[in-house]
Amino acid sequence: MTEPTIAQSGYVLNRVYFPHLRFEGVSNPDEIKQGPSTPIGLTWNWRIIGDRAFEVMVNVKTEPITARPERVDVLAIGRFELQGPPPGLALPRFVRVGAVSLIYPYAREAITNLTARGAFGPLFLDPVNLTTLDNFDMSLTIAAQQLRENPALGAAFGDVRALTAPPSQQLPLPEAQ
Repeated sequence: MTEPTIAQSGYVLNRVYFPHLRFEGVSNPDEIKQGPSTPIGLTWNWRIIGDRAFEVMVNVKTEPITARPERVDVLAIGRFELQGPPPGLALPRFVRVGAVSLIYPYAREAITNLTARGAFGPLFLDPVNLTTLDNFDMSLTIAAQQLRENPALGAAFGDVRALTAPPSQQLPLPEAQ
């Protein structure tokens, strides 16, 4: 009996690192929000760092509430490499959803580890439906700016027009092949 072949995305996660980790208690009542749950902010960006390599940055922040007056700010960066023939998953879709989905759990874990050392115990963030990032304006990213200034950077990644055009001119994202 042969093992089934699993289709690969064409991208390899080589490293995850954290250039910024911040955890602090908040005592100023003007900074503490009312409500039952901790407000969470999630932003992301990406940049090209080599011929076939790029980084995806995921920043997760929490704001203090009365029951948990502490603030956390974590920046997790995943370094990816394009491997082999053209990938089955187009770069725009991978960057918008796939890469962020791979890096977000590392940021969640860092927040849990940081807050575990605080007075209120570990904060466990819920998983997030990151497919909602699919309508994000890719023309605002660092990589889009890099590609507009130097289109040759995108040669290894195929058609990058969907990454650099403003939303009104963006091509629809290709589905996985």
